[in-house]
Amino acid sequence: MRKTAGFLLAIGLIFSFAVPSRAQSPLPILGYEHGVGVRAIGMGGAFVGLADDYAATYWNPAGLGQIRRMELTGALSSLRYRNETIYYGNGSLGETSATRFQTLGFVFPIPTYRGSLVFSIGYHKVGSFHRNFYIEGFLPTPGDSVQQNAEQLDDGDMAQWSFGGSVQVSEFLYLGGSINLWTGTYDYSWDLVEKDVLDIWEQFSWVYRDHITTRISGANLTLAALYNRFNRIRLGVAIETPVSFKGTENWETYTYEDYDDNTYWDTTRTGEYTYRIQRPIVFNVGASFRLPLITLAGSAAFIDWTQMKYTSGGNLQNENRFFRRNLRAVIRYRMGAEVLIPLLNLRLRAGYVIDPSPYKGQIGYSDKQFVTAGVGLLLDRQFTLDVAVIRGWWKYVGPEAYTEDIKVMHYFISGSFRF
Repeated sequence: MRKTAGFLLAIGLIFSFAVPSRAQSPLPILGYEHGVGVRAIGMGGAFVGLADDYAATYWNPAGLGQIRRMELTGALSSLRYRNETIYYGNGSLGETSATRFQTLGFVFPIPTYRGSLVFSIGYHKVGSFHRNFYIEGFLPTPGDSVQQNAEQLDDGDMAQWSFGGSVQVSEFLYLGGSINLWTGTYDYSWDLVEKDVLDIWEQFSWVYRDHITTRISGANLTLAALYNRFNRIRLGVAIETPVSFKGTENWETYTYEDYDDNTYWDTTRTGEYTYRIQRPIVFNVGASFRLPLITLAGSAAFIDWTQMKYTSGGNLQNENRFFRRNLRAVIRYRMGAEVLIPLLNLRLRAGYVIDPSPYKGQIGYSDKQFVTAGVGLLLDRQFTLDVAVIRGWWKYVGPEAYTEDIKVMHYFISGSFRF
């Protein structure tokens, strides 16, 4: 509660390191990636080696060549986020929710004399930034000894406008690709209040508020191949080229200090900042095996996060050394299954995902884990209704005697019309 520049700097440093998902954290590792397509999501996103509907545009564009009729699809989603925090022995709960338009896509085959030529175009959200972090408790460390209340609330999504295409080059082989225009917003707010409840300092309360809205844009390519042997065994590979994200931040900070003699001091600062950060190349491989009533699928994605780097942004480029020292290469695993119940025109789906943390060491996020489930109902020969749910969980172990236990429930519903 001491009104010194050193004290304010210390508070900022504590929470900058304690909460790595703050706005200063690199965009490519914020939030979590759920992917595209309600059928694919119900199977854990293990779609690189299956890729036979509009969602192939995202997972493996070569699979578009398997589609023989025009397809129009749309989807909605609803997210529930829950964060249980322990801070110096005090438990707190942060919750948030969001309902969003998710996908609108169109697939259109071109008539060919032999083989296939198929294109797709659409918009789809691929990841979520939603998060809530709340702590409340007494800070017992010498030199502070104050009551703290702090809340971080994040909002926003990462999305793509994509144009995909696929051509059948032989009886069993499809080649394809997509042009992906990335867009999104990340809205971050941080509210910290400290009170001198023991009446130690001359200053009774200190308030700090930080609000940053980041507009995101970028572009990359996905190059892909799919080998479909007798429509039973499918092998897929997709390479996502690096994405150079442009972040344009509009920020505002507010500080308020209230003293025992009934005087106060406050200030507001605003500004804009622009930078670029490059996400590394991503290698995806997958396979599926189809039996008369069941389809099994699995995929793996390799990304070396040590290769992430700021390419502009002044002092932010110094963080590139931090990436090389403290991040690591990871493999994200996805597996799923789909069971057909012919008499009911029903498909039941389930999946599992392991998304390893990009951070090294004991302080930081644990690996994210997800289980998924879904149902698909063919209402007639042309219209399909799909629903899916993701349940995810992971932990964060931080300095300053606090931990987070995070759980998400994400619901999806879509309708697809083929004609």
